[in-house]
Amino acid sequence: MISSYLKRQRLINGTISGLLFTVGLGLTGLGAYTMIEDYQAEPAVIDSLQSELAKNCAKAIEDSGMLIEKSEEDRITAMNFNLEAPQKQIAKISVGIQQCVGYKLERFCMGSGCEQAPVTIALRKPGTANGG
Repeated sequence: MISSYLKRQRLINGTISGLLFTVGLGLTGLGAYTMIEDYQAEPAVIDSLQSELAKNCAKAIEDSGMLIEKSEEDRITAMNFNLEAPQKQIAKISVGIQQCVGYKLERFCMGSGCEQAPVTIALRKPGTANGG
């Protein structure tokens, strides 16, 4: 036979375990809700970051002596009409391109055979239209 003390102890243990189970289940639901909310909020953060990277890239290209012809989040086109000291220009342009995180050099032209200007570059983000 089970004594009244053991019955009472089992009742207390059962009640405490039930409460802890309920609290744990509630906290699991709260954690899942928080993760879903954070996941849904990320695209705005990513868009903001991409816009910031595009601005930084355009500034780096301008700092290298190029004139920005067209600047979008997925593509940057720049040109320079000065052909003096071409080796120095290539070095400066290379540094500017290196600072364009997430962009790849799509086109580079230097010399009299270039269509738009003596020095022309085009950068594009991979995965965008015609960007590979």
